[in-house]
Amino acid sequence: MKQTAVTLTLFLIVAFVLPACNSEQDKARQAAEQIKSTMKEHAPGSVATSKNEYYMKAKLNGKDWEATHMMPYEVIMSASRIIAYKGDEWIGFPFSVERVKAGEKRDFNESNAADLSFDLDGNSLWGGTKGEVEVTKADDQLIEGRFNFTATSSRSNKAVEVSDGYFRFPRNKSAQGARR
Repeated sequence: MKQTAVTLTLFLIVAFVLPACNSEQDKARQAAEQIKSTMKEHAPGSVATSKNEYYMKAKLNGKDWEATHMMPYEVIMSASRIIAYKGDEWIGFPFSVERVKAGEKRDFNESNAADLSFDLDGNSLWGGTKGEVEVTKADDQLIEGRFNFTATSSRSNKAVEVSDGYFRFPRNKSAQGARR
């Protein structure tokens, strides 16, 4: 299951790193459809969210969004990416857990973009290159943080505002020894 989650993460990265020309966007769209299918098929490899452990919420254009599943700590650690989803929608962004400290901030940009799958007027692939992620807590038990970004697409003149984002995931006890 770890291999499947890593493969899924790599698909996400490829889907949003491709250049913005139309033929490449078509390839990215096809990859995203494959990702959606893979996510549905392999949901057992993910972790159900709860208020006390794995959790992510945000507002998408002002409407509440709450993840039902997240990729587990092992995947986040090996892929350096947080991925949370609810049905066909997902939010993902680069995140390295090694030596993470409370108070760290990282801007989203062209080479460090957030990903969003959210249907708006028939367009479901969005990239967030303006915004930031901030670690608000990082101890032996939990990592928590906030995020926000503006997601755009070459196929739409609209944008999706992702605001009031919050995430939490527990540190995996078995992985702590490997980090030190």
